Amino acid sequence: MYHNEVRVKDALKKDSGKGIIRLDPKVMKKLNLNTKDVIEIVYPKENTKTVGILHHGKKKDKGTNHIRLDQAFRMSLGVSLDDIVSIKKIEVVFADKVTFKVKQNSALPKDSKWLAKKLENQIVSANDTINLFDWGRKINLEVISFTPKAKAVRIHLDTEIILSEIETQYN
Repeated sequence: MYHNEVRVKDALKKDSGKGIIRLDPKVMKKLNLNTKDVIEIVYPKENTKTVGILHHGKKKDKGTNHIRLDQAFRMSLGVSLDDIVSIKKIEVVFADKVTFKVKQNSALPKDSKWLAKKLENQIVSANDTINLFDWGRKINLEVISFTPKAKAVRIHLDTEIILSEIETQYN
């Protein structure tokens, strides 16, 4: 069951690409949510889901019923600004292994250890889009699978990272 519907707004510039979600402080209080909780976001119109780490919204967002999502979150969900999504708190486990697909027109990550360090503490779920930058090179990844089986997992330094395939225009 989903606890609340909120309107999508753009992430703060400083939060972009960090897996941070900001939520109206009134909504957080109403739903008994805290900073660093992990929430699942569902876009019922497309039947898509993603997850992220919750951070307290700014004063200007109080009472607006807004959730601030960066482009990667919006791409994973297939939502646009001002769309309505549903949210709920979930529990996550540490990832043993995460398999990524490198998206078309993306630079390749240096290696799996570098990627684990870059994504340390990031929460991911199936089909999530991850956008990273390394020395001006854009790296676009999609989560294909992970273990253990769960709604979502937290990447840590000992997570085994696998790059399964490189998407081409013919895939």
